Amino acid sequence: MKSRAILFLIAMLLLHSVGCTTYFNQPVTVSIRDAETKQPIQGAAVRSSYMTMLDLGVAFAAWGAKDGITDNDGQLILFIDPNKDCLNIDVSAKGYQAKQNMWGMRIQERLSSQGRFAWGKDFALDLYKDPEASMDVIIPNGYRGPVLLDFDRVDTPPATIGQRHFVYEASPQGHVAIQQSGLLEAVGGFTRVHARFKDGTEVQTIEDPFQYNPPEKTIALWFITPVWEHHTWVYILGTKAEAEAAKQMLWGDGNHFDELAFKRISGRR
Repeated sequence: MKSRAILFLIAMLLLHSVGCTTYFNQPVTVSIRDAETKQPIQGAAVRSSYMTMLDLGVAFAAWGAKDGITDNDGQLILFIDPNKDCLNIDVSAKGYQAKQNMWGMRIQERLSSQGRFAWGKDFALDLYKDPEASMDVIIPNGYRGPVLLDFDRVDTPPATIGQRHFVYEASPQGHVAIQQSGLLEAVGGFTRVHARFKDGTEVQTIEDPFQYNPPEKTIALWFITPVWEHHTWVYILGTKAEAEAAKQMLWGDGNHFDELAFKRISGRR
């Protein structure tokens, strides 16, 4: 028995040395509901994958279903390692807004244990019906600088079922607290944020300051970056030069996000 344990340990070390991490697959019960009615969604497609390169451990984690369709109760069971940061989950259903590229904390926040001595876990997700949502942000007159959209970690469905447009007001420091995070914190939704000053003057929203060339002194709401782990989107209300400077400060070489710079811009510690 002891020799088997030693051989197993040696095998694990050898696999790790050639680029192999350990995956602990377990049954995860996926539950998909309508975010507004709380009714189960039958026929939702759920796909999982491990976003990694040259990791031989993925081959050893291949057993068990990695994707499927929800049943009448809006559920299915996948065999995955929910604690892996490289795990990616996509969910879609006809007539609903898809949730794509969920990974890391996006998955962890939706996990719960099935009990103290249970092996598996539960993964719950609510989907909103189409169409996609948009919002107006009211900016204090004369404000220039960062505009930060802070999404609540716990979604608050709209008071009226089917409401898809919302109006929020920015603080004097440019912070906007968003309650309808399930509807509004969506990949690709950056340009569905429309801004205007309190006096009614509208401001154009531009997604990429490096791909757009307006007149030099044009004031716009420039999208800079999402900070997914903080549930925050960063914009700059100002000129193209100011937006480029902010993006350079946050991303530097374009590959490494500067957390300290984000804290300075956001006023957080």
